[in-house]
Amino acid sequence: MAITDTITLSTFRDYFGRSSQYNNVFSYKGLECLYNYLWDLSEDIGDIEMDYIGFCCEYSEYSNIKEFQDDYGSHYKTIDDIEERTTVIRIDEESFIIQQF
Repeated sequence: MAITDTITLSTFRDYFGRSSQYNNVFSYKGLECLYNYLWDLSEDIGDIEMDYIGFCCEYSEYSNIKEFQDDYGSHYKTIDDIEERTTVIRIDEESFIIQQF
């Protein structure tokens, strides 16, 4: 048996803000995009446990493709190239979140 709760965007952001170790992992807008992605995903697969440390390990935010290339290599020329390898959550024209691989 489990006791569950529905997490709002505000509560989701609060989880990350409570820990000084994790409060700068995602931008304010990035948290909104990640929340919306996880919400939509939960409608497809069922409940998702609120594990902000797990989310920090599983997803990374990048401000641009160059920053991503510093971590994963310059052979990824575009966001479309990255999307062929993993999930990409677009934040705006340049910044995005990936599911790490």
